[in-house]
Amino acid sequence: MGKSRLVQEFAHRLTCSQHSHHWFRVVPYGPRLADLTIAEVLRQAWQIAHEDSTETIVMKVRAGLDRLGMNAELWVAPILTLFGIRVQTGIAGSSPEELKKRLFDTLRRIALEMSKQQPS
Repeated sequence: MGKSRLVQEFAHRLTCSQHSHHWFRVVPYGPRLADLTIAEVLRQAWQIAHEDSTETIVMKVRAGLDRLGMNAELWVAPILTLFGIRVQTGIAGSSPEELKKRLFDTLRRIALEMSKQQPS
C-alpha cells in the first residue's frame, strides 16, 4: 500500500524543515504498552540508554527536568516509575489512582515545558 514510502517521505520533509521531531521504537506487545512508549520518548529526549544503570537514569531524568525548568524533587518520582525505579517519597503510600494521576500530571507538565522550548 506504500506506507513505508509515505513515512520515508514524511521523515525527509521533517529533516528539511524547522519542525522538531523524535524517532523511537515501539514494541507491538508487552504489559503496560503505553508506559513503554512514553518511556521510549523520554529515553530519546534525555539520551537514556537501555543499558544505563539506575543511578545514571536518575541523574539523566533529573537533568532533563532541570533543563525544562521543573523542580526535580517534585517531579522525578513519577517519571522514574516508567523506568521501573521506585523512589521513597511522601506519595509512596498513595492509592494507585493517586499515583496514576500524579504521573499524568507530570507527563502533561513535561510536554508543556518541552513545547515551550521547541514550539515547532
